[in-house]
Amino acid sequence: MRIVDTHTHVLGPGHWPSRYFDQIAYNWAYAPRPTRDPADVREKIEPGLLDPEGDQMVADMDAAGVDVSLVLPIDWGPDYDEPELNQPSPQEVHRQVAAMAERYPGRLLMFAAVDPRRPDAVDILSEAHKKFGACGLKLYPPNGFYPYDPVCFPVYDYCEQNNLPILFHTGRGGLPTTAPRFADVAFLRDVQARFLRLPIWIGHAGGKFGWDDALTVLSTGASSYLELSAWIWDDTPEEDIDRLAVLVAKGVNRFGAHRLLFGSDHVSGRRVRGREFLPHVVKAFLQLPERAKKQGETISEGDMDLIMGANAAEQIGLGS
Repeated sequence: MRIVDTHTHVLGPGHWPSRYFDQIAYNWAYAPRPTRDPADVREKIEPGLLDPEGDQMVADMDAAGVDVSLVLPIDWGPDYDEPELNQPSPQEVHRQVAAMAERYPGRLLMFAAVDPRRPDAVDILSEAHKKFGACGLKLYPPNGFYPYDPVCFPVYDYCEQNNLPILFHTGRGGLPTTAPRFADVAFLRDVQARFLRLPIWIGHAGGKFGWDDALTVLSTGASSYLELSAWIWDDTPEEDIDRLAVLVAKGVNRFGAHRLLFGSDHVSGRRVRGREFLPHVVKAFLQLPERAKKQGETISEGDMDLIMGANAAEQIGLGS
C-alpha cells in the first residue's frame, strides 16, 4: 500500500504573519486569567513551527510509513500582507516549497497557495504550476473570502482547465485570527454547480459538525472528494475514532472509496504536533477496517488502498 498524505504543512520563516503569533502569545498570557506577559513567549513561537528544508517532515514520514506528502502553503491574503516586515510573497513561498520538493524528489510534492482576491492571482498560480510544478491549489477562505465570490472564478477556471484539484479548508475550526464563517462546506455547492469538472477536495471533510453537509456536496457533484484530516489527533478518544470508522464505511458504501482521501494535517515544526503524531494518525487510519467490522460495517482492503493513497495519486498524476 502506498500512503499519500494529502494535507501537510512545512513552514519557513515568515510564512505565517505576525498577527498569528501575537494572538498565540496573547492567548497564552491571558488564559485563564491575565497573569503573564505575552512578550515572554512571543519570539519563541515561530521557531517551533519551522522546518525550512523539509528534513523533519521526511523523517516523520519515514517513522509513519508515509510515502508521499502534499505540502500545502497558505496565502494569508492581502489583509495580512506585511511588506515592512520582509514577509515573503506568495511567489517566494512557492519558490521555497519547490526547493523542499526538489530536495526530496518523489517524497514531497507542492500545492500552490494564492488568495483569489489578489489582482495577479492567476499569474501567481500559473507560475507555481508551470515553473515550480504545483500539482494542486490550497485555498483558505477564513482569511476573508467566500468560495462562491466571483472574484474566485478566474482561479477556479484555471484549475478546471488544467485539471488541478483545489483543497478548500472547511469547518468551524481554523487558525487564530481567521473567520470560520467563510468556511461552511455548503458554500462549495455553488462552486461545483458552476465548475462541473473542477476537482474539489473538501478539506477536513467539512469538520465534525459539517460531515452531513459535506456528503450533500458529494451527492450533487461527481468531482468532489472528502479529505479526512483533522478527524484524528494524538489525543482523540477511542470512541471518536470508532465513530470515524463508521462514517468512512458508510461514505464508502454510498459514494465509493474513490471519493475519500487520507490526510493528517501534520505540521513538522519541532514544537507543534510532536514526533509521535504522524505515526499515531497513520496507525489509527489503518485500523479503521477493524473498528468498522466490530460495529457491523465494512471497509475492505481495496477500499483502504484507494483512500490511503491511490486516489490522490491518480488525481495528481503521480503514477504507479
